[in-house]
Amino acid sequence: MRVVASLIFVSIAASNFAAETAPAVTAETEKKFDWSKAETVEAFFRFAAGKYNWPETVKFEKAEYTVENKITALGALFVIDKATKDDVVKATYAAANIMGQTVARGATLDRAGLFFETPGGTVAAVVLPPQDLKKLGAESIKGAKADKAALNKMVAALVAKLNWKEVDPLVRDNPATKKP
Repeated sequence: MRVVASLIFVSIAASNFAAETAPAVTAETEKKFDWSKAETVEAFFRFAAGKYNWPETVKFEKAEYTVENKITALGALFVIDKATKDDVVKATYAAANIMGQTVARGATLDRAGLFFETPGGTVAAVVLPPQDLKKLGAESIKGAKADKAALNKMVAALVAKLNWKEVDPLVRDNPATKKP
């Protein structure tokens, strides 16, 4: 039951975020960027994150792209204050969309993750599967021409397979989200 409710919510959230994609980049301008460089990937993430309407309780803080021993990783940090699970899922979708677009534009991605930090310093992580991000990015990069139904289906599948074991207690134990 909980999974079905999550999938319905994700479908609605995805439709709200689907129109929010990074600006189209032409083949000519794309050649100017070196997607193997951390500064390119991080700058794109910051740029695209600035275009999203994040939930009020979730604030994008920073993204970091690293290459170590030929393994690439992209992580994004969000500060959450009074966040609900729905807010975290919405932020996860938007961040996955941006990460997918970096891969579609040419970045290599072996590992990906999101980190949610409370004002008190507690951190929870969600690991994202790079193959799913690649598929999501390939469709999302099309902007207005993207197949919205396909995007919604990919997002629902992605969110359903993620391990929320660290996020759930962080949101559940948040005094600001508890009902009296």
